[in-house]
Amino acid sequence: MLGMVRGRDEHPLSELIRAGLVVTLNSDIPGVLGTNLTSDYIFAREHGGLDDQVLAALAKAGVEASFAHPKLKKEIERDIDRWLSAPNEDRPRSESLSASAH
Repeated sequence: MLGMVRGRDEHPLSELIRAGLVVTLNSDIPGVLGTNLTSDYIFAREHGGLDDQVLAALAKAGVEASFAHPKLKKEIERDIDRWLSAPNEDRPRSESLSASAH
């Protein structure tokens, strides 16, 4: 956090999404902020109540906002769609990702 809110629990992520803003999750300076992108997605799911559809939309927004080559963007978006279309029991869950997030 860059000081705009007192802590993660007070971040208005859900409200921003409901307001229709384009929102991305980023981890530009994980050493300074003490987090990484995986833990940010886990936090968004567990504390923000975001479901897979919303998490996928966040990921796609991040890809679109990136400076990646258009071909790479399409590949990543296909991967996100593939993850989203996988049976729910085949998707990595927060519990299995938590160990790699720290």
